[in-house]
Amino acid sequence: MSYYYIFRQNNSGGNFKVNDDLSIFVFIEANSAKEADSIAESKGIYFDGIETGLDCKCCGSRWHEAYDVYTIDEIYDMAIERFYIRYLVKNKEPIIIIHKLNGSKIKIYPDNYIE
Repeated sequence: MSYYYIFRQNNSGGNFKVNDDLSIFVFIEANSAKEADSIAESKGIYFDGIETGLDCKCCGSRWHEAYDVYTIDEIYDMAIERFYIRYLVKNKEPIIIIHKLNGSKIKIYPDNYIE
């Protein structure tokens, strides 16, 4: 059984990087944390931001390795309640992107719209 590993983006340098693969919260479906980290890197997540100068030293690294494991039902149950309330994003940007093992992705927007 696979699980979903969370990657929470730190607002390093005063901004979030949001694109077709990345948002404030990224969930990666994988069979292990190591596999999730590898998939995350292929989507543009990196773990050496301060060392390479990509991230602000005072704010800290933008990304950290996989932590916290969820099922897809848990993500949907908590999506707006737990993840959205504390973060402000533009209405047209997803708050959560879920990358599935089959290569598909699900985007959840602040207005509860799921794509």
